[in-house]
Amino acid sequence: MEQKKPSNVKNFRKRIQINLGTVVFGLVFIYILFSVILYLTRNRVSIYEVTTGSIVENQSYTGLVLRQEEVCFAEGSGTLTLIAREGTKVGMRTPVYAATDGSLTQVIESNPDGGTLTEEDYDALYDEIAGFSNGFRGDAFQTVYTFKAGLDGMILNAMNGADISGDSQTQTSMGVHLAKDAGVVVYSIDGMESVTYETFTPDMMNSTALQTEDLKKRETVNTGDPVYKLITDEDWEIIVTIDPSEREKYKDGDYVEVRFLKDQTTAWAQVSTFEKDGSWFCRMQFTNSMVRFAADRFLDIEVLLESTTGLKVPNSAIVEKKFYTVPREFLEINESEDTIGFYVYKTDKNGKVSETYQEINPYNLTEEEAYLDMDEYKKGTTIVKKGTTELYTIQDVGKLIGVYNVNRGYADFCIVTMEYQNDDYSIVKTNESYGLTQYDRIVLDGSSVNDEETIYQ
Repeated sequence: MEQKKPSNVKNFRKRIQINLGTVVFGLVFIYILFSVILYLTRNRVSIYEVTTGSIVENQSYTGLVLRQEEVCFAEGSGTLTLIAREGTKVGMRTPVYAATDGSLTQVIESNPDGGTLTEEDYDALYDEIAGFSNGFRGDAFQTVYTFKAGLDGMILNAMNGADISGDSQTQTSMGVHLAKDAGVVVYSIDGMESVTYETFTPDMMNSTALQTEDLKKRETVNTGDPVYKLITDEDWEIIVTIDPSEREKYKDGDYVEVRFLKDQTTAWAQVSTFEKDGSWFCRMQFTNSMVRFAADRFLDIEVLLESTTGLKVPNSAIVEKKFYTVPREFLEINESEDTIGFYVYKTDKNGKVSETYQEINPYNLTEEEAYLDMDEYKKGTTIVKKGTTELYTIQDVGKLIGVYNVNRGYADFCIVTMEYQNDDYSIVKTNESYGLTQYDRIVLDGSSVNDEETIYQ
């Protein structure tokens, strides 16, 4: 028999259960999602920390070297042996080379006054060979000739302890020839040994046309052949081609510091400029360092014209900003109270005139005008010069250069005054109103932000 359901049972709507943990997780997820989207879409900028630095202005040139040089010719014929080492200074009647009938070995063996080398001589030769071997570079093979000449000279000088500079019999038997003057020995010639400042011509600046003869490569010599040259004065000079606009940098009689790119050494030179055949040149006169470049006719140099020190900022950080300008004569400046202001001129609907003093805070104040932030002052405001009826309406716009300081988390424009600038950096003044100080943090690319923009890093 089928049972009936009780008639007093009622059905209730099921209550929705809210899980607090699920709600919290959902809120956290939404927050994270929003943060990720904001991070991916917001403008991120690179920051640069301002430090004290310097910029050195260098001018690079390839210069023609002029010296007091004398080409010396062979006084005999035969096998050539170079005794004096290139680049060394020799005195008058110092052995420089030998012209003999046969090789150096044959000369030594046939010399009646010859003898064996001492233990000290062998040690000196060993040290010379070891030093050359350790410093030899394959791309400078020409140094082998200088080394050979120096080695031959050491052997001749050391042989049997003979002082060939004072022994005329040894000189004659070994074909030794002495220097006729004191100077620095160089074993190369280029045909420009007689050129002076007075005989210089612009076509001589062509270094590619220079033909240099290396006398160290000769094995034999004939009477009258060039065998070496002597540089007889420590004073020397370099002539470089300059642009006419550079003449102001080289005032006659001034001294400049010159860096030689060959060995990165420096020296001071007295400069003067001159014109020849429509081209301008700078003459740099030195009183030292000649021996280091005795064999060079052309040198690559840098002239260190100026070094400026201050706050160093990248040029990419520097931008221009527009400001309203107000003539200084319309300002009321109270130096004792350190306040600046002007009188605002107004006329009401009844024609009544009023002059109201308003204190201002200019971004920059020059001898001619004040620069006012365009967001703080209204265009069209009329001001009056105190004690007169002369009026001025604020509308003229000027520009200041500066950077965006982000120390406070937003882009705050700071004016800068440049003292020097090259292609990459500028040196700016310190301790200026609205200016920079060391360790300030600025936007690296100033054009990527706007005034008062919040900076995310």
